[in-house]
Amino acid sequence: MPPLPWRTSQPVDPEVSYAVAITKLPLQSHLRIPSILLATVRVMRQLKRSEGLIGYALKADLLHKTFWTMSAWQDRDALTAFDAHGSEVPPTWPDLARELA
Repeated sequence: MPPLPWRTSQPVDPEVSYAVAITKLPLQSHLRIPSILLATVRVMRQLKRSEGLIGYALKADLLHKTFWTMSAWQDRDALTAFDAHGSEVPPTWPDLARELA
């Protein structure tokens, strides 16, 4: 699966320092891939609604069961706000309906 190219939400100012987050998610089993792909769609929707996002990219190595994310934020506070916006576990039907809307 080819990487999802960098998607920009705001113009980048080369004179500004941004907060950057990089994650790696290794899976134990290929059986988890469908649920991770669904979660990825939800996260992408959440990213579109997040204040302070500069841009993001995603990469999936399905053969090796590994997913990566990379995102840039205006500042650490914006990154922390996104990170703190977790979902209820287990999700409720209204939560799922909002995510799929």
